[in-house]
Amino acid sequence: MDEVSPSRFPSLKTLHLNDILFNKNSDFMLFLDGCPVLENLEISFIYIKSINQSDFEHFESSSSLTKLNKAYIEGCGCHFPMKVLSYLEFLHIQLSKDIYTTDVYDFPTFHNLTHLVLQCDWDIVVQVLQHCPKLQKFELYQNLLDRRKNDEENWADSDFVPDCLSLNLTTCTIRDFAFADLQSHIMLAGFILKNARVLETMTIWCSRELSEIERQLSACPRASATCQLYFYFQFIDDIYYKDI
Repeated sequence: MDEVSPSRFPSLKTLHLNDILFNKNSDFMLFLDGCPVLENLEISFIYIKSINQSDFEHFESSSSLTKLNKAYIEGCGCHFPMKVLSYLEFLHIQLSKDIYTTDVYDFPTFHNLTHLVLQCDWDIVVQVLQHCPKLQKFELYQNLLDRRKNDEENWADSDFVPDCLSLNLTTCTIRDFAFADLQSHIMLAGFILKNARVLETMTIWCSRELSEIERQLSACPRASATCQLYFYFQFIDDIYYKDI
């Protein structure tokens, strides 16, 4: 893509970028910085030939994207400067271990974020939630592309409880449940149940037989006395709904 000059789109509020190759990450940053009143950003499958980490650091410290409140980021073959997303109220993001390193999980604190849709390996879920203190609605997807072939556990119980679980989370939806390791997924759901004090609903989506999942999760202690569990069974031509 050809380079663009700053402030080329001074009135643009919604931007969708899909399947685009940039020569340098500075070109990508310059393009975004040319949208100073941007509110809604959707990027998927953005690739960069040459990455200079200092360009990201400079963009994070000088970015004009202070109006951004909603972002959808998926399948990006580049390191995205996460600090520019710190004003968001809604974030849908896919994190892939084939692309991102551990450093990328050192998110800024999202002080305004109330709704998070996260697609990732589940071993980093608690780490991400630590940076979302006001989160009210959480949707979690298994990162199927990164799923371990031997189904080893990819989540372990945590001694640290994120503030959002203790104070604000009211709705939790877990999709692709038990797609890989059953026990680690039950452990994660149980961790949320026993620590989310104001949780109103937890919804589990799974295509596997759920009798054992129902039994174990129904027996888990719940920090919220009013929390309801909902299970969706996915079959070939039908969806069976059950609540407990």
